[in-house]
Amino acid sequence: MTKKLLYSFILISIFLSAVNPLLSQNFDYDTLPVYDYSNPREYEIAEITITGVEFLQPMVLISLSGLRVGDRITVPGDDITNVMDKFWSQGLFADIKITATKIESGKVSIEIYLRERPRLTMLEINGLKKSETDDLDEKLSLRNGSQITTDILNNTERIIKDHFIEKGFYNTEVEIIQKKDTSTANGAHIQINISKNKRVKIEEIEFIGNQVYTDRRLSRAMKKTKQRNINFFKPSKLVSEEYKEDKKKLIEFYNKNGYRDAKLLKDSTSRLSDNRIKLTLFLEEGIKYFVRDITWVGNTVYPSEALNLVLGIKKGDVFNQTQFDERLQIDEDAVSSLYLDNGYLFFSVDPVEVNIEGDSIDFEMR
Repeated sequence: MTKKLLYSFILISIFLSAVNPLLSQNFDYDTLPVYDYSNPREYEIAEITITGVEFLQPMVLISLSGLRVGDRITVPGDDITNVMDKFWSQGLFADIKITATKIESGKVSIEIYLRERPRLTMLEINGLKKSETDDLDEKLSLRNGSQITTDILNNTERIIKDHFIEKGFYNTEVEIIQKKDTSTANGAHIQINISKNKRVKIEEIEFIGNQVYTDRRLSRAMKKTKQRNINFFKPSKLVSEEYKEDKKKLIEFYNKNGYRDAKLLKDSTSRLSDNRIKLTLFLEEGIKYFVRDITWVGNTVYPSEALNLVLGIKKGDVFNQTQFDERLQIDEDAVSSLYLDNGYLFFSVDPVEVNIEGDSIDFEMR
């Protein structure tokens, strides 16, 4: 044991404490050998021991450290610093200390002290109805016995806020309080205080890129997402799931009217006040398409003229994919019903766009 080696470990301790405020170094300086930064030396690792842990397996932690008996490390140097960084990066520990317990004949024995972060013994959620608490609890990953890490607490707050944003509460406040459980050595209570506040309402819906249809007409296509107006019976609350469905209905409206290439490029939400927002939807309408020629392939039971009559779609009609699906498969008097009613149980038809020229589409019914 040398005083120089003790001095080196003290410097490492001071450096790591400055870098990470969670690190608490309480070395017994009278027994720890350390080395001088100006004169690093190489040692062979004779032994590695893990202390302080209660639930984690020491052999797994030794493997995680990257150190092995027989390895040669430089003291002082990056080897010890890298080990510390690996353990801190796991987010599982509240305190980490690495000491040299013995140096003899060029060999060093290393002790790695790890104090685990506390484990959950009780979860308390305040500010919600019981049904709301039950719904939220299903989404959270906080279970008794699970380790409480910074990542888990941050993720818990995010899940709670996202949960209520989907229900229109964009100003939800979440406070997470961690308390030590004095009845157990490494336990903690988590108390979550939630204030949903008022639902956000839609002050305005703006459409960008629409030339064929007015904002008012497009707003009608969105069944549940409405902006505030003098009709107090119309809801103007923004509910995430309903908004997603209404964006689909908006494109379906275009498709039914011949705009098969219509796209919602993006949408954004801007806050006008604490409880008022504006929705902006950016559209690309494309051109309006019409049906031109329809030919049938593979039909031997019924002639094409008869099938065209049942289909009810003729040259010059506005292309409507929904209408095609309904007349071929869904309606009671659809083409498929004509075959099924006559015993053809395995009938199928596949409409294929064989040619698109300008605003006209040729179909082949296979």
